[in-house]
Amino acid sequence: MNLVVLLAPVLVHLLVVITPGPANILIMQRSASIGRGAGLLTAIGVVTGSAMWASLVFLAITFSYSLSAWGTKLLGLLGATYLAYLGFKIIKNRSNRVANDTGAVEAYLGIKAYLQGFLLHATNPKAFFGWLAIVSVGRVDESTGNILLIVLLLCTLQAAVVFGAYAMVFSTNRVTSLYQKYKVLVDLISGSILVGFALITLYRLGVDIVRMS
Repeated sequence: MNLVVLLAPVLVHLLVVITPGPANILIMQRSASIGRGAGLLTAIGVVTGSAMWASLVFLAITFSYSLSAWGTKLLGLLGATYLAYLGFKIIKNRSNRVANDTGAVEAYLGIKAYLQGFLLHATNPKAFFGWLAIVSVGRVDESTGNILLIVLLLCTLQAAVVFGAYAMVFSTNRVTSLYQKYKVLVDLISGSILVGFALITLYRLGVDIVRMS
């Protein structure tokens, strides 16, 4: 088993999930304003929605590979392009302050907290292309069958750990203030790494397409 196929997508996924976005901010806010229980339930909902999109990506890649190698190259190009978009967006917004829900706090307990986290991801079709971006880094045409399934399972487990950690840690305001203090630097580094991965992937796919022509 090629370690690059496994480790590259997992590393990119780690950079994506640790960079504060809507899901992270929601978990942070629920944990800080209501408690760790609500934060953890929200995190479980986010991971469930993410797993749904991961399953669709697995089916799409497997199906396209069975039809034509061109299909996997097209999916890879779409994924790498979206990865570059994510990176540039992080860099562009690095000076923005972390959004905070200043509305009235409700008791998002039990199924409410879970559903809010789930719907946040399940109603976001960009998550599908986000997963495409992640697996494209590990060479989509080789990441089929068991290898692709392992990659998606590892990334899903990683998401559960990271989002769960967010719920635990951000029950206090100290880490949030530290991130806000160094947000420009953290986002600049994370976004640059994602763009770098995307450019390398696009170049590699371009070479493969030329060879196939």
